[in-house]
Amino acid sequence: MIVEKMYVLLLLGVYLLLKRIDGERLCSCYTFSKDQWLWTQARDNCKRNNKILAVIESVQEWQFITNGIQNKTGTISGEWYIGLKKNLTTQRWNWINGKPLTIDKWHDKGINPDPKDSYGVIHEDYPPGFKGSLSTVTGDQPRGWICEEETGSSTTVSTPTTAKSTDKVPLDDKGSASPTIMIVAASLGAVLFVSLIILVAVILLRRKKRQGKDAESAPPKNHSLKMSAPKKSRKEGDLVYAQLADFDNETDSAKPPKPPSYEPTIYADVEELPPELPGREDPDFPQPTYANLETTGV
Repeated sequence: MIVEKMYVLLLLGVYLLLKRIDGERLCSCYTFSKDQWLWTQARDNCKRNNKILAVIESVQEWQFITNGIQNKTGTISGEWYIGLKKNLTTQRWNWINGKPLTIDKWHDKGINPDPKDSYGVIHEDYPPGFKGSLSTVTGDQPRGWICEEETGSSTTVSTPTTAKSTDKVPLDDKGSASPTIMIVAASLGAVLFVSLIILVAVILLRRKKRQGKDAESAPPKNHSLKMSAPKKSRKEGDLVYAQLADFDNETDSAKPPKPPSYEPTIYADVEELPPELPGREDPDFPQPTYANLETTGV
């Protein structure tokens, strides 16, 4: 019973973990605000709504956002603030959540990234033909911005800054897969498979032990057979001719007696010699006797 409970808890834990990973993968929602604000103002606005400026950690996310900003108006040269900023200590470009920049989508026009700049933007189409290129700005010019929200449901409605100037787009399933998620899912599958094998082995071992205990506690079988001598029925009219003789008592007493179970008992119905047989008149003639014999105890 304990093993079954552990298995159920394991399945529940794997399910919840996969659900959490799937929620993070499917439910990153992006809000495209067309209001013209500075980078710091845009960051604070996202934070007030429990969001952050967009963090682009994979090519799939970059492609999704690039498609989302096409044909949107209200920004300077189609530029949108994102959560990319320069670390003043290391002089490296990191995302607002502290993760490093791992995609290379800088355009090659001019100095890019510019060491004098502090914030990053994504272009709708700049230079012409390069959609979704990244570049750096000082952040002192107002632009539109993109907020990112990670929720447990793709149907969650975000609170827009201005109803007419904000578009919320959920990240599509196919465009959000990342190698990390695939590795985690594969690892969880392997753990579940190994756990299932261990569970089966434990169940078989417990069943084998239970069968052994049952065999030990079972009463021993009595293989001895009780033989009973068949009863012999006496048949009327069976005559046995016997000549009775005197036995020497002293000789018989010297012999060891037979066990009671092996001493035959003889029952005899003695009939005298018929008068018509010869020798009846002579007293010295040995008298034969007819007897019906029945032997028991053999």
